[in-house]
This record gives sequence, C-alpha cells and structure tokens, in this order.
Amino acid sequence: MYKWLNILKIASFTLLILGLIKPSLVIWGEQKQRIKALQFYGLAFLFIIAISGILAQEATVGNMVLKARHDVKESNYKRAVSYYEQALEKWSNDEEYQFNRKEINQEYINAKRNYVDALILNAEVAIKNSNLEKATKLLNEVKKYDKDNKRIKRFESQLKSSMN
Repeated sequence: MYKWLNILKIASFTLLILGLIKPSLVIWGEQKQRIKALQFYGLAFLFIIAISGILAQEATVGNMVLKARHDVKESNYKRAVSYYEQALEKWSNDEEYQFNRKEINQEYINAKRNYVDALILNAEVAIKNSNLEKATKLLNEVKKYDKDNKRIKRFESQLKSSMN
C-alpha cells in the first residue's frame, strides 16, 4: 500500500512542478482554469503527503506497542494481543526502540493470558446460562491461543455433559 502512495506522491508532485514551470502543459483552455488546475494539483499533493504520513505513523512498532498497552488498560485484550503480535512481527533488530523486545514479549504473554482467562470466564457464564453454542465458540477461541490449558478440558467435559 505504501508503494502506491509513493507513486501517487511522485506523480502529483511531477504534475505540480510541470504546471508551475510551464503552465501551458496543463491542458485546460483559459488562464483561470489553468490556475484552478494547478491549485487542485497542489492540494492533491498535500493531501497525499498527509495521508501517507498518517499511515506510516500507524504502522510503527512504537505506536503498536502504545496502542496495545492502552488496550490492556481498557481490558480489550483481544485487540491488545493483535497489536503485540504485529509489533513483534515488524520488530527490527537494526532499529532502537524505547523498550526492549523481552519486555514487549512478556507484555504480550500477559495480555494473551488475560485474554484467555476472560474467554474462559465468559465460556463458564455461557455454560451456566445454557448458551452452549456461545460456550463452544469461546472455547474454540481459547484453543487458538492456549491449546494446553487445563481448564479448557474441564469446560469441554461440562459442555459435553450439558449437551446430553
């Protein structure tokens, strides 16, 4: 996606420069229309630069970690786990960050553990409320993150006995 933004930046900048150097290259008849076209090119160029800056900022490791930490504070563990996974995936050993990889990895493990605990609690409530479909869905989600969790086996047996 960033490749296309860079191509758009170069194209709009080229059109803007060409229009400023030789306005007759802008193919609109009268002088006023040429000026409007150049204004449009200039605004489009500025817009594309602003959008690419915003998107680049969104994708940095530091921002992902900060968003993940915020989501942990807000108890939105699913999104926090996703941000931590993205940050660890994009981590570059060549760059220096304001935190170390070991610290972020531990935060990721803690967020994942909290998310699994929340899913298990929700599954327990769903089983008590006889919402077996929801409980099954939640336990399957838990298996994605923690296959060897002992509580899953207990709830699966409860779920099977509730279905019978």
